[in-house]
Amino acid sequence: MSSHPQAAPLIQKMRKSSLRIAKARSIFRLKSKLARNCLSEFLGTAMLLFLGLSVSMQFILSNGVISSWFHVNFGWGLALTFSALATYQTSGGHLNPAISLLMVTLEKLPHSHLLPFIIAQLSGAIVGSIGPYYLYQDQFKHFTSLKTLAFPGLAACFTSFPELHVSNGTAFFDQIAGTGVLAFCICLCIDRRNKVPVFLQPLFFGLVLTMIGCSLSLNVGYPLNPARDLGPRLFAAYLYGIEVFSYHDWYFWIPLVAPCIGAIVGGWAYQIFIGIQIDDDHEEYELKVSN
Repeated sequence: MSSHPQAAPLIQKMRKSSLRIAKARSIFRLKSKLARNCLSEFLGTAMLLFLGLSVSMQFILSNGVISSWFHVNFGWGLALTFSALATYQTSGGHLNPAISLLMVTLEKLPHSHLLPFIIAQLSGAIVGSIGPYYLYQDQFKHFTSLKTLAFPGLAACFTSFPELHVSNGTAFFDQIAGTGVLAFCICLCIDRRNKVPVFLQPLFFGLVLTMIGCSLSLNVGYPLNPARDLGPRLFAAYLYGIEVFSYHDWYFWIPLVAPCIGAIVGGWAYQIFIGIQIDDDHEEYELKVSN
């Protein structure tokens, strides 16, 4: 037993804090696991978009003075790291309909959970898009007072728009390739046979996104995520009109469809070429033989 005079009050305070948390848990904890997971996907995606779009807006609205393109890539990577870390122990930190679809094909997510996950992710993306706009509203007004911009102009703060010389065919393949790399690396990290510590996995997800931004972002940026692209696009359409969707011969559908294809291709490429080729642990092999 501690004889330090301040030890007893400190222990008492810690116990009171634990009781408060336990009481809050009994009141607010959702009974449905699916509801808890969807809440995590909603909040995690909102957090990802709030932080990520703030990074993009800081770059665009300052004319690249405050930050560089590397800062944008690094900032989005950190945003994904901590958003995934916050939700990893509940929903698995998908934050991306394409990744959720991949997990269904890998039988790591029930089919019946896919649509609720997508709705939660898209809703979170919309909510996460609104916050940065109002946070930087004065900067938006100041920027537009200084110059007249051709479309997409400041709509590019929210979502992806290829330049006119980039064809939709190139954009489609670009999103398959980028999301394929993301899914490949995610499967590599979560494969328990690679022994990547669970607490480090969200960090690696963020580093993968930074790597993709530094290497595969020239054509259309790197949305790689239907919710990340569509959620802000819906809010941008409210601000700037239907051209947000019709621009570049209705390009908008590409970041919705191509990432889903890319995630399945990349995730299963890992499984076929690497994952299923790794020997199981000896103990696990013995257990399977004995059964």
